[in-house]
Amino acid sequence: NKVFNIEADSSGNAYIYGGDTPYKLQKYDPSGNLMWTFTNGWDSSSYWCGTLIVDRAGNSYITAGSSAEITKVNTSGSQVWTHSGGIFDEYWSMAFNCDETELIVGGTRLTGIPIINGSGRVYNIDLTDGSVLNSIKVSNAIPAFIINDPNEVRSLSASPNGNYYFLTLD
Repeated sequence: NKVFNIEADSSGNAYIYGGDTPYKLQKYDPSGNLMWTFTNGWDSSSYWCGTLIVDRAGNSYITAGSSAEITKVNTSGSQVWTHSGGIFDEYWSMAFNCDETELIVGGTRLTGIPIINGSGRVYNIDLTDGSVLNSIKVSNAIPAFIINDPNEVRSLSASPNGNYYFLTLD
């Protein structure tokens, strides 16, 4: 009974991602009829809810924010693949480039255990299996009293010139 994200495909279908235990991805047709529900076992006791993006064809990509995981779900509601990121990584936002050949995920990489530090990062995701092709540090941690603030990437957008723009949470 919680919705965290809503997206649409080029046919006007709506996709919602949310819930609690477990998180759920649901697809609705343009008339509002539920077409399918997908669950993969993520729940609020072990994961923070990440985000959702849907390509024009209707394939969905959902993340667990922490510990970083990403799952691709096809237009019929079946899992295509799932991939776990690093145990110190987090996935909070996603964007495709203009022709949907590249998926970028914004998030965090924590370092400095046990004294938490880290940085905002963007991850280039392999569309065939969900693995990280590469990642780039885009912001430094802000020093704080006990735990340094990692400045995680929370919002991300692609531009027609090939650049990506992002906002960090500090």
